[in-house]
Amino acid sequence: MENTNKNKINDLVILCQPHQPEYDYIKYVLEKIKHLKNNSGHIELRVEFEKQFDDIFSEILLVNKEIVNYKDKAPIIYSKDYKTIIGSFKEFMDYLTLNYSYIEEKKLSDFEDIATERYFHLIESNTFAFLSVSEFLEPTHNDYLLYKKIEDRTIVIELFKDICPKTCFNFLEICKGQSKNKKGETLTYKGCEIFRISRNGFLQSGDLSKLSGGQSVYNSEFEDENFIVKHNTDGIVGMVKNKNMPHTNLSQFYISLSPLSQFDGLFVGFGRVIKGMRLIKRLSEVETYLQRPVNKIEIITCGQYK
Repeated sequence: MENTNKNKINDLVILCQPHQPEYDYIKYVLEKIKHLKNNSGHIELRVEFEKQFDDIFSEILLVNKEIVNYKDKAPIIYSKDYKTIIGSFKEFMDYLTLNYSYIEEKKLSDFEDIATERYFHLIESNTFAFLSVSEFLEPTHNDYLLYKKIEDRTIVIELFKDICPKTCFNFLEICKGQSKNKKGETLTYKGCEIFRISRNGFLQSGDLSKLSGGQSVYNSEFEDENFIVKHNTDGIVGMVKNKNMPHTNLSQFYISLSPLSQFDGLFVGFGRVIKGMRLIKRLSEVETYLQRPVNKIEIITCGQYK
């Protein structure tokens, strides 16, 4: 930990993930120290989901390589200009003791129930879907003769239902597998393959009818709701169109692997990945032939994330 003092660092950011009790602990502490006479700096408490957390981490890494030591030690505390890394939770408490002579007697475990309840309400107040993919092997050390298994194979998607309610409803209902088509067949992503991988482009899945385009809960193609969501980052989830024709959305969807400005105004983005982007990056590296994975990768479970 770098030797710091309040005169050297006036503005700090504490970057947490929403499920962490450290967030509630630090929030409690910040309320107490704001009244201290020697507390002249500003401390921002920021909460981001896993994917967005990783994006910020990568941004800081470009400026300060020291942060690599805290990659899996969220929360991370750093200066707003990224030039100083305080460290993780323990280092932050040491920082408070050093600069404000502050010692907290409460334990982190005292905040676990609060964190669980807060996270529950966060998930319940928004809409999320999840997809779990079948086991696949990933090459290690860039050697396609050596492979390792991927343990966590779940992707969690935040749905922008306030922006695209009709599109989100269609996607979520198919994830939940509670709707049927005119023939009485269940519409579900379960069993669907990830059948296309465009390097640095996107993953594609959601074909409910064996490469004939898909189906929707509306029993027909539905309109392009709007193009408000921009493809300015990886992890954007959007609808695939039938032959790229307007208003031909069904069930097929894509997940962007990089910014895709050429999709803006053409494809409807309706969500973003908040967990599982590391998995998606690994999926994007599997062996393919004409953009189709050589080994079958399919969605084995899906539904509403709760």
